[in-house]
Amino acid sequence: MKNLVICIKNRLLAESIEIAFLKQAYRVERVDSFELQKILSACEAVKADVLLMDVSRTYGNTLEMKLNTVRQIKAEFPDLKVAVICDTTSDEAIADKVKTAKQTGQIDGFYFESVTADYLVASIDSL
Repeated sequence: MKNLVICIKNRLLAESIEIAFLKQAYRVERVDSFELQKILSACEAVKADVLLMDVSRTYGNTLEMKLNTVRQIKAEFPDLKVAVICDTTSDEAIADKVKTAKQTGQIDGFYFESVTADYLVASIDSL
């Protein structure tokens, strides 16, 4: 069983993802804030194996800001896997940047919002 922290702005998406992982016996902690300390606390509380975050164009949720957060979190939890979810349909530029972040090793995985919950769980499970 893996422990997962979800840090996703869209509450409906976050709750849906949380439910999918809980059905697979994951221990899940959801963070409704992008504050570094809250994310760190959640990762510590559940001894997270994976952190799943979303990115968009909105302030506080850009890829650049998230990558900065990832660097700080990895300094505290070097074995933590970080995956990013984004919307490729409405913003191909962000999707391309996310793919590049994966290729350069800044994140461990990425997913498009259009994937099924079963695929997301199986893929996260393989990280």
